[in-house]
Amino acid sequence: MLPRTQIAGRAASILSDARVVLRAVLVLVIATTAARAGVDQPQAILDRPRTLPAGEAQVSGAVVYTRASPDPAIDDTTSLQLGAGAGLTDAVDVTLMVPLVVRPRLDADTAVLGDVGVTFARGRSSAAAHVLGGWEHGGAPIAPIELGVDAQYLVTPRVAIFTGDHELSIALSGDTHPITLALPVGVAFQPAPAVHLQIATKLFELGLRDRDSALIIRDGTPLALRAFVSPSNALDVFATAALIDLVHPRDAFALALGVRLFF
Repeated sequence: MLPRTQIAGRAASILSDARVVLRAVLVLVIATTAARAGVDQPQAILDRPRTLPAGEAQVSGAVVYTRASPDPAIDDTTSLQLGAGAGLTDAVDVTLMVPLVVRPRLDADTAVLGDVGVTFARGRSSAAAHVLGGWEHGGAPIAPIELGVDAQYLVTPRVAIFTGDHELSIALSGDTHPITLALPVGVAFQPAPAVHLQIATKLFELGLRDRDSALIIRDGTPLALRAFVSPSNALDVFATAALIDLVHPRDAFALALGVRLFF
């Protein structure tokens, strides 16, 4: 059990970061009034295509607070997740992402990640294939290549079942070059055009190491809760709470608050 002073200090840190994001939201709400006319997508997230339409772009930003381990020697971190993307065609989009650690100290070894999405199914059952890769500055190893399918099936007009978009991860650095295969699934609920809710987990996660061909089944049950508020089809405000293991929720988790602007 953490001392009350540490709990209060961490809470104050999260609230301080949240205030920065909320101020940015006010600016984006004004900006989205002008952007809305050029955005060709529904307001309801459940009805949107799996990739950005041709000529449409997005920018995003989020503050993320992460506890990676219950070990007090490992610092909790706060990072900024910045992103930008564009639809090249009605079926293909490209997104760049930059996670920047700012606490407990600014990390100069910033990663730059790139994702390419290709839509191959539309309608009640929609899906897009994704390939993500990248690199890290400061001499750090190249980021893993991740592949997968972002699929969604509409059970009703307001409820959908979905999968994640990076099921297969292939490390390109390190001694063992681990390969990880996972099956993330979730349920989405759209009670109103402006409100979108998700709950997601992983049915399984398998790790295969190329040095000794050891098959590793990951322990723990992850759980992610996400809420989106979309004042218009050009702006999403979102919050996420992700637990690494539902059985031990305080050991490792991440909290995020952010915005997406489409134009």
